[in-house]
Amino acid sequence: PSFCGEGYYGLRVHQAALDYGVKVNLNMVAGSSEGLIMQRYVAGTAPDAAISIGTGTPFEYAVRGALLPLNQFETTTLNGNEVIGFNDLLEQSYYESTVMPFLYQGQYYGFPETQNWQALFYRTDIFEELNIEAPDTWEDVYNILPALTKDGYSFYYPYGVVNYTPFLYQHGGDFYDYDGLTSALDTDVAYDAFIEYSDLFLQYNFIYAADFYMRFKSGEMPVGVADLTFYGKLKYSAPELNGKWAILPAPGHAVTNEAGETVVDRSWNGVASCSIIISSTEYPEETWAFLQWWASDAVQEEYGKEVEATFGVASRWNPANKNAIATLPYTMEELNVIYEQWEWIQESPNVLGGYYTSRYLTTALNQHVLQGVNARVALEDAIKEINKEMIRKHEEYRIAEKGGSVLRESKSAD
Repeated sequence: PSFCGEGYYGLRVHQAALDYGVKVNLNMVAGSSEGLIMQRYVAGTAPDAAISIGTGTPFEYAVRGALLPLNQFETTTLNGNEVIGFNDLLEQSYYESTVMPFLYQGQYYGFPETQNWQALFYRTDIFEELNIEAPDTWEDVYNILPALTKDGYSFYYPYGVVNYTPFLYQHGGDFYDYDGLTSALDTDVAYDAFIEYSDLFLQYNFIYAADFYMRFKSGEMPVGVADLTFYGKLKYSAPELNGKWAILPAPGHAVTNEAGETVVDRSWNGVASCSIIISSTEYPEETWAFLQWWASDAVQEEYGKEVEATFGVASRWNPANKNAIATLPYTMEELNVIYEQWEWIQESPNVLGGYYTSRYLTTALNQHVLQGVNARVALEDAIKEINKEMIRKHEEYRIAEKGGSVLRESKSAD
């Protein structure tokens, strides 16, 4: 089989050939490979599979019949070696919700490869000086803001639709209905999440745009929410802060779970890339054997160590494999934070016309926060445009003739 991926250094595909008796041809592509794959698929020269693909691509390709569903592959053997099936591999080494972006009409057309994590970064020296505790919930954040602002400090949380998402999840909402046919932003919980997120900038005076890295170093912003990229910057280029900062799980909302216990809901998205199999392949079993090898604990561990040994901590690999990440050079405290955050990972599905969600939700947010438009009016106007585009795409792809559901095998009962 032939494969397409971008920028992979030292990928030992010969080991897969030795293990499974499959000859592998790997083509490395500079930059995004998605457009190239579709062009080659139309021309009849597509590779058998691709790795390091964006999470929105599997759905778009699947709708057009260009991909094989991966959940059809079960655990078996190939040339005397075990090949782990989709469901077994997911259960053993990944989080179940990470495949949600790859769902189309009851089938999954991608498998997670890399996964980001979010955390609360804070300057321990400044917090000790102010005699305040690092926040665990958003309520804690609101409570420490007076102490921070009194001394000229501020809290960092990015502005934009992506950063509204955790509030939506933590309020119990989602972007779409069960079948992926209409926007779910018209619910009370979605509106409440919109208001709370907007109030960060309207009521609590969070800064819309700031270089958190530079302000964290200077001490102007001694606390905020950031990700692996920010972590790498601190480790690689801020040695003067060694011993003066720490991370904790990102703030969430206190909720009561099914057991009646109070827990902090830290729901957040994080899947960054995935692997796919092109539907024109003549070697589906062999191709899946390679993908499950690439996604395995041992290979993800080896690859992560090799990348960091070659390029340094700033290029640390971010595997979606929950077992492989434990072998990377994080401290035990850092790993505990990452695992705590990942236990709450939540992904929304992709849908037809879903690109309007980001576009018009951004418009609604800007209208309310920056222009003073009533929140209800701004959000309802956005929902109308989103639903209008989704209906148009349903008609284009004849969803009604294909079971009436975008996400499920057949439309759910009312």
